[in-house]
Amino acid sequence: MEQFKFDPKDGETIVHAIVEGYRDYIDHRKDRNANMKISSAFAWTKGNFIESKIAEFRVKFIL
Repeated sequence: MEQFKFDPKDGETIVHAIVEGYRDYIDHRKDRNANMKISSAFAWTKGNFIESKIAEFRVKFIL
């Protein structure tokens, strides 16, 4: 299993990217809830925000 461990710095970057992506999602979700009559389907986009932030941080998954 050692081969599947992330370098500590890479792991920190991944966690930071996930947290930032989730924060972006929450900000957008609050805005949509305040400005739209129906916004529940927007919940399905959470993964897009997280994946986008991971790509922005240029996280590389090399096994």
